[in-house]
Amino acid sequence: MIFGRLRIEDAEGAILAHKVRSEKYILRKGHKLSADDVTQLAAAKVESVMAARLESGDIPENEAASLVAIAVHGPYTHLKPAFTGRRNLYSSATGLALIDGERVNAINFVDESITLSTISPFSIVKENQLVATIKVIPLSAKEEIVRACQLLANTNGPLVSVSPLKKKSVGLISTSIAQTKDSVLDKTVSTIRDRVESLGSELTHSHLCPHCETAIANAIHNLIRAGCSPLLILGATSIIDRRDVVPHAIVNAGGSIIHFGMPVDPGNLTLLGNVKDTPILALPGSARSRRQHGSDFLLPRLLADLPIQKKDIMALGAGGLLKEVPERPQPRDFQIKTLVKKHYKVAAIVLAAGESKRMGQSNKLLAQIDGSPLVARVADAAISSNAITVVVVTGFQHETVEKVFITRDVILVHNKDYSKGLSSSLSLGINALPPVDAALVCLGDMPNITRAHLNQLIAQFSPSERRSICVPTYRGKRGNPVLWSAEYFGEICALKGDMGARRLLTAYPKEVHEVEIENSAIFIDVDTPEELQAIQNSDQKRY
Repeated sequence: MIFGRLRIEDAEGAILAHKVRSEKYILRKGHKLSADDVTQLAAAKVESVMAARLESGDIPENEAASLVAIAVHGPYTHLKPAFTGRRNLYSSATGLALIDGERVNAINFVDESITLSTISPFSIVKENQLVATIKVIPLSAKEEIVRACQLLANTNGPLVSVSPLKKKSVGLISTSIAQTKDSVLDKTVSTIRDRVESLGSELTHSHLCPHCETAIANAIHNLIRAGCSPLLILGATSIIDRRDVVPHAIVNAGGSIIHFGMPVDPGNLTLLGNVKDTPILALPGSARSRRQHGSDFLLPRLLADLPIQKKDIMALGAGGLLKEVPERPQPRDFQIKTLVKKHYKVAAIVLAAGESKRMGQSNKLLAQIDGSPLVARVADAAISSNAITVVVVTGFQHETVEKVFITRDVILVHNKDYSKGLSSSLSLGINALPPVDAALVCLGDMPNITRAHLNQLIAQFSPSERRSICVPTYRGKRGNPVLWSAEYFGEICALKGDMGARRLLTAYPKEVHEVEIENSAIFIDVDTPEELQAIQNSDQKRY
């Protein structure tokens, strides 16, 4: 590839390395300059551009990314179209991401021109969730480099795949001693039921018995006969040794111990065993809490029918020191008073595909308010906010609407099926995003939304603090836009009709964080000529 600064008169056929902006239009990175482009750039007094010309053996960035991505993706994954040298890989089922970390590193060691990024191995993913991305760094990659990456990806089975979670009938054995409170037992069952159900299975049997070998062994046989698999055991006291009560009961029931102890804290005292073909997971005391603990690394694998060996458990130490759990009886260290807050990558999606049926013959998104089209006001707020990317989804009269964005730095996506409702536009917008932690969903007809509103929502986003969905409120009433963590993208993309994603707010009430806004801008939209006229005539300025 020949790369460098070209005089504009010599640039026809070259590929732009950087965005070029004039008063009338934007030419983006990766655009191949036509004769007309060169003429217009020259007329705009552009004297030179940074650009590239491909040579023999060069594979264009999108094609190179696609060739590697096709080799990488395995069962229960699918690819979306390549863009700007990137091709993303998504899950096709809810399950566990299976990733060969050694081969991921091997591909990244081939050459700096091609990178492969994935989520962590054995992460739980939802359908349509991003699991990997292949990025070609320059505007092309050498054929021999692409072939080397393909060879590595095709060696020793799938490099990236998903193992679907199965709906299983799970059995729980809880033991008690004289001091065990009924309230503790009830809370434990509720916590474990929620944990099992969150993974798509059902806690069909819950058995309480005395904390002794014979009672536990009998309970194991009863639950196996009832068709439960896997079995969970939570003893009244922690397991201290392989010869303790619970492991002894498993052996007495005709089973064996696969491994005791794990390098994950909290959760060190987890035990994995089996009786015949039924896996048994003996839980540590930390399983009584809803916080993450050691057996959360193992239960999903059992529900996905993935075999677990001793070495799998013993290899969990790197990353096994989980965040502090304040309710532990002996917290490790609370001298640190402050935690470093992660800077999340948040994008914005502006939905601008509607037909404006209640406006009569005109398209409300193009209506002028204070000298700007309505949809431009929303987009400009997003562009000037802390969002790293802005995607605008068009539909009805898309060619006219898209002209508004010729000089604005946004990603345009056309929804040819806009008549199917809001959800179709939302899905397209999400799929056009680069890898991000969250996205603000903005309606294109809300003229008083400003970057301050958007930045306030972005600042409040923190999944670790149960603020993965941020909703603006004014005087106790919820409005728009809404910020969604990327963990919900799969479910949002599965929605149908014109309801959008708000129905998911009721599905995840504990993750919803209400952000109080100082004014009513979050309610004001334009649906009718009368509403538009009222806003145009109003002396009220944007907040």
